[in-house]
Amino acid sequence: MEDVAAILGKTASPVIPTVAVVRCGGSCELRPRINQFNGASSCAIVHNLYGGDTGCSWGCIGLGDCVEPCKFDAIKLNPKTLLPEINDLKCTSCNACVTACPKGIIELRNLGVPAHKIYVNCVAKDPAVADACSVACIGCEKCVEVCQDKAITMIGKLAYIDPEACTLCGKCINVCPTNAIVEEKGTNPSPKGE
Repeated sequence: MEDVAAILGKTASPVIPTVAVVRCGGSCELRPRINQFNGASSCAIVHNLYGGDTGCSWGCIGLGDCVEPCKFDAIKLNPKTLLPEINDLKCTSCNACVTACPKGIIELRNLGVPAHKIYVNCVAKDPAVADACSVACIGCEKCVEVCQDKAITMIGKLAYIDPEACTLCGKCINVCPTNAIVEEKGTNPSPKGE
């Protein structure tokens, strides 16, 4: 980017690398199926017809609408958990999976150095969903109280960690009673051509 900017007589602004994350930890064992949809295999269709096959109407439907639009082979549906998994090394933050998810559970987050991110792995806006998913955010606000960086806010009864303000201290992980806050460490993607 700096080389292109120099040719154009411009200045390249530094860009913080981002990567897609799936904000749902409700695997099959943690968020049991309560019914089965026998129609078209599409998250968008299921989302528009009803809440999904589990008691959590906010979580991942698990039919893989996010996989198809990824042209970089960076997202796969885990056949055991029925949750999408993102490969940080292949993800280009193109936003295709974010746009394809009808539940809005995929978002782009800052990728720390080394590759490191902490986020609330739940988008349910009703703490009663804890009856359907054992790793749901219950809105207890313990994470907000322990965060010295003021990186965690409550959106209704759902905690949200601002990736710009989070210093990755991990204190919130230790106080979360449902393990809804996760930490992922990995390898930073290499710049193109390396």
